[in-house]
Amino acid sequence: MIAFNVGVDLSGIEQPATIAAESIEKMASSLQTMAEHPNLTPSQQQTVIETFQQIDTLTKTFNQSVAALPQAVAQTSQPIVTASKTVINEIKIYTIVFLL
Repeated sequence: MIAFNVGVDLSGIEQPATIAAESIEKMASSLQTMAEHPNLTPSQQQTVIETFQQIDTLTKTFNQSVAALPQAVAQTSQPIVTASKTVINEIKIYTIVFLL
């Protein structure tokens, strides 16, 4: 019997994703500190707050994308698994016919 295991190694994606998440958190923290600075005008504070909100949106989108990645990989790998099983089944049939 021959068995094929099809998989995708996501470990190479995990570390850069973690680094990106940490960077976004540090950037958001820095912007929060800037927004609270007493020397900023109300307009400048509003600009910093709007930027902070955009980073928050980016963070949420990034987290959703990373969380959805394993499911996306699973869905795209299913046709490969099915094709592999079909090939194996055909090899088995041809082997049996050849032996007969």
